[in-house]
Amino acid sequence: MVMRLYNILMMVGIVVASPVLLWLGWARGHSVRERVGIYNGPIENFLNGKRPIWFHAASVGEVRVLAALIPAYLHVSHEKKIIVSTVTRSGRLTAEKILPKECLTVYSPLDLRVFVKRAFKMINPRALVLTETEFWPNLMEYAHQSGVRMFCVNGRISKKSFPRYRLVKPLLQKLLAYVEVFIMQSDADAERLIRLGVAEKNVIVSGNIKFDLGDTDERLRKTFSASKRPTWVNGERILVAGSTHRGEELVILKAFSRIKDLYDGAILILAPRHLNRIDELKLTVMGFRLSPILKSELDKLNGNSKLEAGSVVILDTMGELQYVYNWGEAAFVGGSLNRTGGHNPLEPAAWSKPIAFGPNMQNCQEISQSLVDCGGARIVRNADELFQFFNDILSDPDKRDEMGNRAALVSQKNSGVSISVAERLFGLISHKKAENQPTVAA
Repeated sequence: MVMRLYNILMMVGIVVASPVLLWLGWARGHSVRERVGIYNGPIENFLNGKRPIWFHAASVGEVRVLAALIPAYLHVSHEKKIIVSTVTRSGRLTAEKILPKECLTVYSPLDLRVFVKRAFKMINPRALVLTETEFWPNLMEYAHQSGVRMFCVNGRISKKSFPRYRLVKPLLQKLLAYVEVFIMQSDADAERLIRLGVAEKNVIVSGNIKFDLGDTDERLRKTFSASKRPTWVNGERILVAGSTHRGEELVILKAFSRIKDLYDGAILILAPRHLNRIDELKLTVMGFRLSPILKSELDKLNGNSKLEAGSVVILDTMGELQYVYNWGEAAFVGGSLNRTGGHNPLEPAAWSKPIAFGPNMQNCQEISQSLVDCGGARIVRNADELFQFFNDILSDPDKRDEMGNRAALVSQKNSGVSISVAERLFGLISHKKAENQPTVAA
């Protein structure tokens, strides 16, 4: 009954949204054919009759998890063909940029049985690996009915989302029973999953793969190394604000406006979480009488450019933020001054950078607290406190180095999760499925 209601609502939603979907397909490169499970040529040519492992992700965050996990999985498994599906365009663009050549990226089918069935027949996977909380009812049910084994990696059930999951527990219990093993981020995530009905024997805690992203793309890592900085970076005082959301930029720009008056050559690199806000952000920057310039425009100059003091470089390129952090004297991590819950602070920590973030870091609570406790990060609540942080770092190189080194220690402590998960996943996939299906508690 619950599944029938879900399908009715999904069908109505797709019909209502169909004009938008068609427009996105025409104007922004969203493949409507792939959304209805038609992959034809690309997948047939790529697979050449082989049955792949299918990894499913939602958007950029989950793709970054796979960017750490899949190379490790390829290393331990010697797998040659991986299919990666994403829900969003930004996720797909990032995947195509940072995933290994053994991966083919496609859009996931809309979650109606007819589309899902078509996708499964074309991909014909040996196993389906869901990332974090990508629990799509028809995708999971058809995989189960087709005998395709399912696993979940980097699983999480946040404190905020847990009440919503409990509202649909009758449907969720059935779906979660189809997954053989959940490899969860933390004990708290595992405990919430078990409370939703998953048997404890089917749950493993591994740590968060998002905190193990230091070497996801060696080519990009070399491009953004300290020895290959473009001329507009060299000799300047660079501050990086990453994964920012609407409203946070006002705080950051207010703080930076004071910094630029104190320090010659101060430049801010501003990286919004969502690239569809670029035009809006340029206007916001100009509202502070600052000069915005896009990173892509600087790239066209082949690095042979010199910026005005007080310039704000807007990062409008995909998949580069974690490397751009290396250019900065200090970093602010966004999503933390609003209710988003914060983004990954170990990206700048991996480069030994002192870090600031707001008080709302629920998505990375353990890591952010470790960074604060060890002296590698500082919590800021407003523009005055962010200005003070930037000023402390720029005025005291010894303090900058000490904070950065402390942050790096936390990063090093949390490395190695991806290889551990890859080994577990390969062991699970390579062994025959147990006769007893994973069950959910009553």
